[in-house]
This record gives sequence, C-alpha cells and structure tokens, in this order.
Amino acid sequence: MIQGVREFRLLSEFRTRLALDLNDLVVATEAGSGPFLYSSLAAALAGARKVIAVAPDSVYATHQEISKKINNLASAWGVASNCISVVSSREEIPAGIDIFLNLGFIRPLDASLLAKGSLNAVVSYMCEAWEYRPGDLDLQFCRELSIPVAGVNEDYQGFGVFESCGQLALKLLFEAGVEVAGCKIGLLSDDPFGDVIEIALLANSSQVFRVKSASELSFEHASHLDALVVASYSDSDDVLKELGFSFESLVATNPAIKIIQFSGAVDVEAVVAAGLDIYPAARLQPYRMSKTLSYLGVRPVLALHSLGLKVAQLLYQERRGTPIPLSFNDLIQKMID
Repeated sequence: MIQGVREFRLLSEFRTRLALDLNDLVVATEAGSGPFLYSSLAAALAGARKVIAVAPDSVYATHQEISKKINNLASAWGVASNCISVVSSREEIPAGIDIFLNLGFIRPLDASLLAKGSLNAVVSYMCEAWEYRPGDLDLQFCRELSIPVAGVNEDYQGFGVFESCGQLALKLLFEAGVEVAGCKIGLLSDDPFGDVIEIALLANSSQVFRVKSASELSFEHASHLDALVVASYSDSDDVLKELGFSFESLVATNPAIKIIQFSGAVDVEAVVAAGLDIYPAARLQPYRMSKTLSYLGVRPVLALHSLGLKVAQLLYQERRGTPIPLSFNDLIQKMID
C-alpha cells in the first residue's frame, strides 16, 4: 500500500482543482510533524524543480525523523529523489529561491533570508492577509526589493479552510465539557474568527452572546453563561483586562463557567488563581491561536498549503508578465500595492 494514501489523494485532488503548476521553480518551505510534513511534497508533486524544506530538531520530532519520513513518502509517491532537500536550519537555504512560503521553521522572512530570492522571487503569506504579524515577514524590505507578497482567501471556492475555525472552536468546547447545543455561550471577538465561530455555534443550537471587547461584557450576562470563548486576534497582552468585574466575583456567582481560549493572550494564571476553569490552560502570546487547524486533522492544512502554493504560482507568473486569471482574483489577497 502507498504510504500516506489519504494525503496523496487530497493533494492530487487540490492540485487538479487549482491547476497548480510549479514547473521548474525553486521553493523554500518547512517540514514539520503531523500535517505539517507535507508542504514540500505538495510543491514537488506540482512540478517544482527543487524544494528546500527546513526541518530542525523540535519537541515533536528530530531532523532525521522528518527527513526519513519525507524521503520515504517521496519514494512511494514517485517524486524524484533529488527534488526535495531537507535541511536542518534556515541558514542552509541556498540562493536562487523563487517561492518563499511563510511557514514556521523558515520564519522570520527577514532581509537575510529574502536576499536569497531569485530575480523573480515571491512570498506567499500562507494565511489570510488580515492575519499579518509583523514578526513573521519584513514587508518593508519586500517593498524595497519589489518582492510581491500575498495572503490567501482560505475559503476560496469551497475549500473551507478558514470556515473550519468554527469546527475547531466546537472541538475545544466539547473537550472542555461544554455540550454546545442549548448552551449559553459568550463570544469575545471583533475579527473574522468570531464571525465563523458564531456561525458554527448558532448552527449547533447554542445561544450566542457576542461582544467585541471585554468591556462590553456585563457581569449580569457573564453570570449566566456556560462558557466564554475568547477569540481576539490582537496585540493585547491580556484581552480580558478590560472586564468591568473581577474573576473572583464571577466565581462567586457562576463558578461553573468555562473560559475557552481560541486566540489571543489571557492572564491564565490570574484566571486559575481565582478558581475559574480555562481551556487550554497554557498562556498564549498575542496574535496566536491555542490550537492550529491541524488539531482537526490533515485536510485543512493540506488545503491551505495547496492554496498558498497556487497564490505563489500566480504571483510568480504575474511578475514574469502573465496576468492573473479572473477566476483566481478572489484567491489572492495582495499585501503590497
């Protein structure tokens, strides 16, 4: 049996749907564990001449383990043995890169890395443009060198990647012991994460009370909630610091409430010290999700990587003089005018 049967099928399906063609291009990406293993293979299957995959040792897997998995899959999938080069650090990325993918192990995409781009280099930001984090990518350097950068419409033509955030929120609620259906759920969010989470909650028969900031959540409302979902993709170091009441007073009236961290920084220690349940209980940094879509499984990650590669292909072809087809205008979210 071919290794990674479902992953191969999904990548083949996405490649066909997107007419993904990276013929003769050189791609720099990462190679992680689990669903993050496959971006280099996706690029190779789409015809890339060379793919450089950065795979350092991590808490999830060693460089050698990841390299072995990729080589085994490449062999099973008919990818040429010299197409993918798995390196242990971003410093080993060679010059002449046509496509940079904004993925974990090659970040930050700073001047030292981007200087290794070819004359027609492009950057695919690999998520929606509004999710831009300054520490990921030096946009000013890209402007100075006229390197095109674009984000991805993650729900392009039914791919449903961003929409899956609603299912991710549901999974976190279920794991925290909140049944969702019939529950009173507060939702703190002023961004698109909140939009898709609200849709998912309503579709699953919960009563949703949404606020855009902590200051809008009244003590009366909080006292009757089964859960409060925090989904605030912002630079705040504590999105709950503007609450008009203390955690201790909330415990006194509603000790069973569950606080669900979807995204955004919360003072977890203060919440726990007051006696409230928070899930997941690890403190997040600003602009971070508690779980990525890989927590749902491999499909949303493979879909996102395929969409991101298509964005890169279109940017590269446009830089070479080929206009972007109208059918793909809704896919690309340009980040440099």
